[in-house]
Amino acid sequence: MNKSSGFSLLELMIVISIIVLIATIGAGFYTNYGKSVEINAISSSMVSDLKQVRSKSMINEGGFKWGIHFVNGDKDYYEIFSTPTDYTNSAKVITSTNYLSGGVNFLNPASGASKDIIFNKISGGTSESSVVFSSSNVSKIINISSIGNISISDVSSEESSSSVYNGGPNGFDAIGLRWDGNDSSNTMTWDNANTYCASLGSGWRLPSKDELVALYNVNGSKPSGFATDYYWSSTGDSDNAFIVYMGNGFVGGNWKARSYYFRCVH
Repeated sequence: MNKSSGFSLLELMIVISIIVLIATIGAGFYTNYGKSVEINAISSSMVSDLKQVRSKSMINEGGFKWGIHFVNGDKDYYEIFSTPTDYTNSAKVITSTNYLSGGVNFLNPASGASKDIIFNKISGGTSESSVVFSSSNVSKIINISSIGNISISDVSSEESSSSVYNGGPNGFDAIGLRWDGNDSSNTMTWDNANTYCASLGSGWRLPSKDELVALYNVNGSKPSGFATDYYWSSTGDSDNAFIVYMGNGFVGGNWKARSYYFRCVH
């Protein structure tokens, strides 16, 4: 009697399962690779634009200062402009507007906020600042020093481990924000948490939902100094706000009249 030389159903199912597994792993790799290429291209372009506007200020082009206006909105973008003083001056001239591609978002400036980096004429100096943007699990931070030096680096868990959470109050973290180093010992309603942050001085506020999630992501776990609990974010509507569980990065929401932990940022 001749034996069949074909595949059994079990063998065929095993082969199909292996093919599906390889395809899934490959798709994830190429997706992450594509996002990495995309954010690297954006960061290179942004650094180039910052260096260009600094050079324009140093040669006093047009007799104005030059700068970049960064906006975290429905569509994140930045504008290159010249001005006699600052962005609010009616004599400013916007020379270009550049939108971030889909999936890439600013973390600093925060959601709904903007920031300006303006270089002084001749010296090229500016106020020390940073810009942070992210795509999926890839994040970049651009640092601008007071003398106008511009550098870029990845936001990593290594950077985060040496940040404010182990080092006392009012330090800078890996996503470019300044956090109140003393965690709130009591939970508060959303309104009371906002009032407390405002009492720390001008510019202190609750972090946005995206900033809390980014903080968890760069650590890969609960940041040092935080409770394993929910924290208020500034993101919400008239009655409700997002909360983030700092034990695992889960995002939820609840009434602003409820009480949760919070941490103020600047």
